[in-house]
Amino acid sequence: CSGLIRIIHSDRYQPIPRTIHNIHIGNTVYDNGSKMSIYQLTLISPSFSGQSQVARHRSIYQALGDLMSTRVHALSITALAPEEL
Repeated sequence: CSGLIRIIHSDRYQPIPRTIHNIHIGNTVYDNGSKMSIYQLTLISPSFSGQSQVARHRSIYQALGDLMSTRVHALSITALAPEEL
């Protein structure tokens, strides 16, 4: 999902190079023909320092906005600060 990639590469998160893993696991197709994707995301960013896991996940879901209801069926998130490596 290009929207997901754009968001995690934004200035908001300033991810550490080569620490973003956006894995497309599969698709769910509904009776009405709509197709939504399942993703696993690992994101390591200095912006997560001092934040709880809940705050990190909320931040990512907020950044994704409409993608969560229109293109993403499921998203597994691992969000870490650099000092947690």
